[in-house]
Amino acid sequence: SGQAKCLDCPAGRFMATNGSLQCDSCPLGKSQSLTGQSFCTDCVPGEFIVGTGAVACLFCAAGRFSNVSRAQDCLICPQGRFTGASGLSSCTACSTGDFNSNVEQSQCTGCPAGTFTDSNGTITCEPCDPGSHQSLSGKTACDLCERGKFVNAPGQAQCTFCAAGT
Repeated sequence: SGQAKCLDCPAGRFMATNGSLQCDSCPLGKSQSLTGQSFCTDCVPGEFIVGTGAVACLFCAAGRFSNVSRAQDCLICPQGRFTGASGLSSCTACSTGDFNSNVEQSQCTGCPAGTFTDSNGTITCEPCDPGSHQSLSGKTACDLCERGKFVNAPGQAQCTFCAAGT
């Protein structure tokens, strides 16, 4: 009779002090998925939140990352790096034999036949020198042409037999 009933704050909101008349929205970079809470939790690296009053943090998409708590956006992985899943806090360098010439990628690509890379984080592959070839993709070196075969142009996948008598 005449006594006010206390209500729980909804998800995305909190009440830090008992006896407050209203709930506050979770601030930027924080969320609260439960009702009746006195605090909001930080979004962790790999997550982000846009706006206040969030019920849950969002995972950074593949090809993106966040490396700080309470991020309000995700960063884009640069060329030569990738994230293969969502919710990651850093990008991974492409392995030797692989490259990535675009930003915001979820994987790297093997160097095509006739090319190679022997470094991590490569954005382009090097063509095989004349006298060498690479018939497979994703390789870290080229192979010399076998005796009796040659190639006189760079970036070749196969060597050619020498003409008879040469």
